[in-house]
Amino acid sequence: MRRLPPTTHPLASLLALSALTLLAACTSPTDAPSVDAAVQMAKGGGGGGPDVTGAVPSEGAQGSVNLQVRITGSGFDNQSNAVWLRNGEPAPDVQTNSTSYVSSSELIADITIDAAAVTALYDIEVTNRRGKKGVGVELFSVKEPGEVTPTYVLAFPDEPSAWEGVYISDISLTDVLAGTMNGAPALFDLDGSATILPDLGLDAFIQGISAEAHFAAGLDTEEGTWIQRGIVWDLDAGTANRAEPLAGYPFGPFSYVIYGVNDGGLAVGTLSDTNSTGDTRVPLAWEPDGSGRWIPRVLPLLPGFTRGSPLAVNDDGDIVGRNQTEEFSSGHAVLWSRNDDGTYSVTDLTPLADGTGDVIAFVVTERAPDGTVRVGGNSEYTDIPRATLWTVDAVSRTLLEELRAPTSGSVRRRPSPSGEVFIGRNGVWDPGRNEIIAVEPLSNACNPSPRAFDSQGRLWGRTDIGTKNQSSCVNDRWSTQIVALWTKVGG
Repeated sequence: MRRLPPTTHPLASLLALSALTLLAACTSPTDAPSVDAAVQMAKGGGGGGPDVTGAVPSEGAQGSVNLQVRITGSGFDNQSNAVWLRNGEPAPDVQTNSTSYVSSSELIADITIDAAAVTALYDIEVTNRRGKKGVGVELFSVKEPGEVTPTYVLAFPDEPSAWEGVYISDISLTDVLAGTMNGAPALFDLDGSATILPDLGLDAFIQGISAEAHFAAGLDTEEGTWIQRGIVWDLDAGTANRAEPLAGYPFGPFSYVIYGVNDGGLAVGTLSDTNSTGDTRVPLAWEPDGSGRWIPRVLPLLPGFTRGSPLAVNDDGDIVGRNQTEEFSSGHAVLWSRNDDGTYSVTDLTPLADGTGDVIAFVVTERAPDGTVRVGGNSEYTDIPRATLWTVDAVSRTLLEELRAPTSGSVRRRPSPSGEVFIGRNGVWDPGRNEIIAVEPLSNACNPSPRAFDSQGRLWGRTDIGTKNQSSCVNDRWSTQIVALWTKVGG
């Protein structure tokens, strides 16, 4: 992918700390703690001798080799060593291969658990360079293979201020992160570089990036107004392009929002009135004409429906979203497909013919060799809105299967390489087992908000951190937001 000259960014050095050390950022009010201070509080930092307070993961399976365990506490130094204890003595069946120093409040221990290790609770002892010891009692449990609870665990980098002002909104299949940096549209590579994208003179925001990172799309907003205009970034050419308005619907009385784009430059979104009454909601697909112009085309609606919202598109031109009869009313998830003559057809993905409930589709995968796609969203029939996956034959435009998660939530981004999907506050849904995997914050962290998976199955997003206790996180204001990375352990 050819882009603008990159801005040097220290991500590579942060990722090199360990498999669980990751980048972060924050935006905090002037009276809040600094980013570094807030993260140290979230890690349980403090002075004095070794004080071992936590281990993530807190479980390990018999036979685990080179399991990375993040030990938190205080009083650690660069010669600290961690040892697993049972009955007050070093456990011969849990060997520490190495102990890496991250900060005075964090160590990474690489351990190997014998295949015949005793299934029990173990203590973790840390000895610093002065020979002082601290023991965390029963912080780690050895279990039989298959019994370890899978969890997505979160860690913070040693220098989080390096990513101040960063927000990640989407990730391509080639691991290009799209978002903003200090309010400017930007891309981030996992090798440590950041690219600030051009804008069109207004506050711009990236909503999505194409699978192979040839295009990104989003919007900008005119200061002091509700007027929004769609933007398509050609990442190979390094240009920002205005998506043109529909004839008879000029900017000002009407706003345009682009939600997704594919690698051919096909962008999808909506036209709406700027008074927020919802009187107008026209589904659009913007097609590039090859000269830097993006021309809108109106997408059809299901019979009896008056509003449409296309929210995602794949490289085969399969578009998903929702049709509604009136603003904020119940709706149907739909698939738009391009016909050979250049027109589009719309297919209802909602299996209930009477239209009961509210169903919406947010994301569509690339087509499999058999022509099927997975469509993700949520469905509310006679119960709570549940995260939902549909399997659709995109060639025949036929709904083949609907799977609903066992809890509330919504599928808004691409699945992981293993097919797991992030569904919101309740965690990650494994559709194969129909199980929910927890996405855990650290102590003094709250509201984990991952956005998307990278090719290694890691979740990128952000979390809130502060000094308040975990039980009050729903209602209290938190001091700092930081970009974060979650890694799956167990399972």
